[in-house]
Amino acid sequence: VDARPTGDPILDNALLNISGARKPRKARDWLLSHQKLAPSLQERLLDRLVQAGVLRRETREVLWVFHFKRYPTEEERPERAIRKEIHGVLFEGKAPTPDCAALLCLIHACSLGREVFPDHPHKETQQRLKAFAESDRLAKAVTESIAAVTMLIMSIVLTSTTMYPRS
Repeated sequence: VDARPTGDPILDNALLNISGARKPRKARDWLLSHQKLAPSLQERLLDRLVQAGVLRRETREVLWVFHFKRYPTEEERPERAIRKEIHGVLFEGKAPTPDCAALLCLIHACSLGREVFPDHPHKETQQRLKAFAESDRLAKAVTESIAAVTMLIMSIVLTSTTMYPRS
């Protein structure tokens, strides 16, 4: 692990944890061991995107009781650029950057092909995403990590519903 700081406080913190580990671990293990940080990390990343002007924060109220936040796109250029890049990789055979490869694997692992590529036949999109995810070492690691996190979430939900059944 290259422990040199990246200049990004969030990434530098993660890098410090990874480089300070006594033995190497799989990406999946790092994700699972840091799951407690996920809500605060998500808020920090969303705040960063709001400050950069990419997203805007909207707070909504339902039935005067339930409050929730939405983060619609404020600036569409970054999203369009990313969509163009991932489309080029998946449908035009362009070489992916590591970030693009990770994003395509997330799209595959989360079954978001229909939402991200609405103008393409769903079956073809899923086949291309699956082939891509199986073709690359980084892609396999991301896919395995997402699958592990998904299983963890499912087990938490199942455990909570069986331990605390409704009356």
